[in-house]
Amino acid sequence: MFLGKISIALAAVFAVMATIAFVYVGRGRQALARTGRKFYYIFAAFTCVAAAYLMYLFVTNDFRVEYVYSYSALGDGLIYNIAGYWGGQQGTFQLWLAMAGDQEDVLSLAVLVAAEGPEFWRLKVTRHFLGLQLH
Repeated sequence: MFLGKISIALAAVFAVMATIAFVYVGRGRQALARTGRKFYYIFAAFTCVAAAYLMYLFVTNDFRVEYVYSYSALGDGLIYNIAGYWGGQQGTFQLWLAMAGDQEDVLSLAVLVAAEGPEFWRLKVTRHFLGLQLH
């Protein structure tokens, strides 16, 4: 439980830091682009750690976590436990976030890079993450 909470908290911190760096890049401070990318990749890593940990909790039926308790059962098979991960709103949001942070949808990335540059896309993802965390 602690690993998930600390991963989400650290992801939020690095999302804020990446967002600030990319805002400055947008205002002409190109030297911060590399720093912003590093913060973004750290944010993505912590997001994936949190997602993997939640999946582990579902697969091992760790009912100490209310979300796992609410969306899985001992009698469910492995595939149903895995599906329980996105059974509720929080898990769905975390899955979307992990996919955006880790896999970077190739088509969306190509379109946004061509139109606005990679920093703009990363700023949108971190801003999306902050919206999920503040909700």
